[in-house]
Amino acid sequence: MGRAFLAPAVIAAALMIRTAVGELRHPGSARAQWDFASSRRPLAAGAVTAAATCLLGRPQTGPRVRPGRYLIGTLAAHLIHHGTRRRCPPPELHPTGR
Repeated sequence: MGRAFLAPAVIAAALMIRTAVGELRHPGSARAQWDFASSRRPLAAGAVTAAATCLLGRPQTGPRVRPGRYLIGTLAAHLIHHGTRRRCPPPELHPTGR
């Protein structure tokens, strides 16, 4: 069971270090990176992803999938949040004027 926690712990530590370095370079960037934790849509998507990972992965791996599902859900929420922020500007604000 101890090895099941190793990969999620290493990835979580890498994300925290990345956030800390970004905060040192650009103060306030950590809040922008982790503001998905207060939005409903990304949190719901992350919870559904974590639950699906648990339900679908349990027959193949047993309880060993449990530590990774939280990391998978968090990463899914992070990606969905940043995907919703990066929409194309309206045509009148587009740099080429089209």
